[in-house]
Amino acid sequence: MKRLTDKNILTRLYTGVYYRNHSDEQGNPIKVDVNSYLEKYYMENDTIGFYSGYELAYRYGFTKKKPKVIEITTNKAKTPQRRVKINGQKYIFYKPIVEINKQNIAALRFLDLILRFDLCCKIKGDELIATMKNFIDETHVDFFTFDEYINLYPIRIYRNLLNSKAMLFFKEEYKRKKIRL
Repeated sequence: MKRLTDKNILTRLYTGVYYRNHSDEQGNPIKVDVNSYLEKYYMENDTIGFYSGYELAYRYGFTKKKPKVIEITTNKAKTPQRRVKINGQKYIFYKPIVEINKQNIAALRFLDLILRFDLCCKIKGDELIATMKNFIDETHVDFFTFDEYINLYPIRIYRNLLNSKAMLFFKEEYKRKKIRL
């Protein structure tokens, strides 16, 4: 690999990841966008992974401050936590509590946000309620799915769930579930 990078046949993206050099019509080298690579490899269009922590809170408007470290929870993580620095940007890859699939990704993303809600969320009142409603509608979280996985998380998630006002949006679903029992 070293010889190929020295000859400019390959370019090193980060440790263990290389790509072939390509150039545009003028002969200028085309750089690979790190974020698009990470989304394609580690998240596969939100089927095996998702942004988590502060990055998730930032993307959905729970905080206005851009995080210094981008956190990704993915099935491709081999260890519980892996820190990587790529082009000066720090990334942390987390192994999920359960395997991520299309059926549970919305619930796991929601629970991850709620788990760190007291640390990440910087908004209050009506803005919080509107942002939470937007998040729940956009990610299609339903009460039945996240209820299956909530017991896998630490106990503080219940306090954060109440503080986040998220239960306001699951009240009707909960009533329907109780009636069916």
